[in-house]
Amino acid sequence: MNECLNRHWFRSLDEAINIVDASGYQYNHVRPHRSLNYLTPVVFAEQAA
Repeated sequence: MNECLNRHWFRSLDEAINIVDASGYQYNHVRPHRSLNYLTPVVFAEQAA
């Protein structure tokens, strides 16, 4: 999340919320993680359940 905050200057609180939410979605649902054998955290959690 810090990466997102360090890259953006926000014009409003609403803009900040939207960008941080999008970044969190990208991180958890789209971006594969090497430490999770190149799965997304959501897929990894589903497989672990």
